[in-house]
Formats: sequence, structure tokens, C-alpha cells
Amino acid sequence: MFFKRKQPKAPVHPGTRFRRTHSSNLVETVEVLDVYRDYRGIQHVRFEVSFGWPRPLYVAAQSRLLCLEEFTSRYSPAMH
Repeated sequence: MFFKRKQPKAPVHPGTRFRRTHSSNLVETVEVLDVYRDYRGIQHVRFEVSFGWPRPLYVAAQSRLLCLEEFTSRYSPAMH
């Protein structure tokens, strides 16, 4: 029986940046603002998002919230 080993996830903490590229080549870049546990013990990530093609699009800063598991499945560490 074969098991697929999960790749280690990058640490998520305030100040780190992540990104994802959509099929239209739109680049979504996020910066982590806060990581915390709710009253049930579920970790959540509050982050600010910006968009670009590949230059940034100047839109109002948007703060969003996802559980840590969903956040790490959507976003990859941004290259510096």
C-alpha cells in the first residue's frame, strides 16, 4: 500500500507573504496580519490581499479571514 506524503507547509506568521496565480495570470498576493485560535481551538489567518498582472493593481486594501488549513491549501510562499 502506498501513501502520499504531504509536502511540509511554510510557517504562517504575521508579516509573511504568500501568493497564488489564477488561470487568467492574475496574481493574488497576501500578507499575514494575524494568526489566532477561536473558542473551539481552530486556527485562523487574518490577511490583507492585493492583486496584480504582474504589476500591482491599486485597489482598496482588503482584509480577509480563512482557517489555517484552507489558507495553506490556497496560497504558496511568495518569492522574495
